[in-house]
Amino acid sequence: MVETRVARGDLHRRHRAVYALGPHRRLAPYGESWLAALAVGDRGGLGGWSAAAVVGAAAWPARPQVLVRGGPLTLDGVDVLRTRALDPADIYTDAAGLRFAWWPRTLTDLAARASVAELQSVLDGLERRGLLDLPRLDAALRAARGRDGIAKLRRALVPYDTIPEAEYLSLLERFSALLGGQADLPPHEVNGPVTLGSGRMIRVDVVFRGPRVAMELDGRDSHDRSLRFATDRERDRELQKLGFATPRFTWQDVMHHPQRVLRDLRVLLARRV
Repeated sequence: MVETRVARGDLHRRHRAVYALGPHRRLAPYGESWLAALAVGDRGGLGGWSAAAVVGAAAWPARPQVLVRGGPLTLDGVDVLRTRALDPADIYTDAAGLRFAWWPRTLTDLAARASVAELQSVLDGLERRGLLDLPRLDAALRAARGRDGIAKLRRALVPYDTIPEAEYLSLLERFSALLGGQADLPPHEVNGPVTLGSGRMIRVDVVFRGPRVAMELDGRDSHDRSLRFATDRERDRELQKLGFATPRFTWQDVMHHPQRVLRDLRVLLARRV
């Protein structure tokens, strides 16, 4: 039956006992990744950038990547990442049956090959989707101690560390001084009070009252990032009801790329005139 459908062109052999159905020999990245995961079977699942893509934390790579334990494995058009140890808890199976490395394992694997900026991009994607759990990642880092790239991953996590209040306010003051030196920018207030529609008063990191721009600096009180994320977005919505634009920057943006932040602020402020 299978041989007949292959001869007829309905099925295309992609890997051992794995076939693509339909007129196209090659599928889109998600389809090719499914085929690769099926070929791996219970030896593992999607890994690396493919695993990050499944949860929406990265773009799909041109070639599927799989993480497998045990001996050699060659798959046409697939990057095979081999490991001697693979905890069953490291592999997640979604509702459709797709097997892939869960994100703590994926991050520690990517650390050996990705740049700090690429790792931070994955971390941002995980946080946006409410998946990032810092205590769980800390445990994964301890378990991966000594592996290549772990020190790099810890550097990527710096923006997610809690900033002491004094250092946080000092950074805001330094950035405020930089803003004050820009003659083309309107007046602003650091840690400025804004009364919400409910009557509750909050403090906004940098407020431009004329053009109604409320800039926030992310990175403080990050012991519970998921809760913080939800609370911050609720604040943003309340400020937007008052007509404020609510740009957010990381403290690393302000510390290391202040001119980029200034450029983005100028564009936003110009639109609010």
